[in-house]
Amino acid sequence: MCGYSPLVPLRKKDGPLNPVIQELALNYKKTGPQILIQWVKQKGILVITTSREENRLREILELEDKRWELTKEDMIKIDSVGRLLKERTTWKGNF
Repeated sequence: MCGYSPLVPLRKKDGPLNPVIQELALNYKKTGPQILIQWVKQKGILVITTSREENRLREILELEDKRWELTKEDMIKIDSVGRLLKERTTWKGNF
C-alpha cells in the first residue's frame, strides 16, 4: 500500500487535525508535514510525496533519521481525530 499525497489534511487550515498536528510538531520539534509523513511511515505505508522547494525536500530527508518515532499514544491521537475528516481524496482518472 502507498500513501499518495499524505499532506492533504494540512491543506485546510481549520481542519480538525491541524491543532493536533501543530501540538505534536511543537512537542517533537518537527514540522506539521514531518509529523504526518512519519505517522504514515509508522503505519507501514510507503509515502509518495514530491516538492520543488529545497526546504521541503530537506524536511522529507530528515525523516530518514531513525532516532525518533511518534509514540503509540500520539499515533492513536492522530488516528482518532483523523476519523472525523469527511474529505477523502481518490484517483478519478484512467490508468
